[in-house]
Amino acid sequence: MKTSVTLPFQDYLEYDDNTNRLYELADGELKLMTPASPLHSDIINFIFKQFDREIERLNLDYVVKQTSVAIRTNHNTSRLPDICVIPKQDWQQLRNIKIHSGVLEVPFAIIFEVFIPGKEGRKRDYIDKKMSIKINKFLNIGLLIPKRIKYLF
Repeated sequence: MKTSVTLPFQDYLEYDDNTNRLYELADGELKLMTPASPLHSDIINFIFKQFDREIERLNLDYVVKQTSVAIRTNHNTSRLPDICVIPKQDWQQLRNIKIHSGVLEVPFAIIFEVFIPGKEGRKRDYIDKKMSIKINKFLNIGLLIPKRIKYLF
């Protein structure tokens, strides 16, 4: 779903429409994220718990987040991955910045996406995000398609 709002990146960081809606910025265009389907939500929750348990079990200096932290992928684009694993020090620095949006400008340790079947989902989740990931040379990327897992790199 698209909105007609175009913003420079700095304005995106402060953008608040007084709702709990999530937006990505794609080449300056504000894009409203559609709510997850129940299956998508269950998959994300399961994967999140697995990462969180392993981080705690191994006492690693990382935090795991679900669709709440974005990554800046180019000059005027920011993507919201389904799941990301972030070094604790980067998360603490983000928490100390006085901005509305949680957008990191450093690479995540891990990005995990759940692919949504259908034309719009394929373009948004598979083609557009995959291209952003490739451009930024993230190495630890997982893409889950219900009934099979496909790793991008």
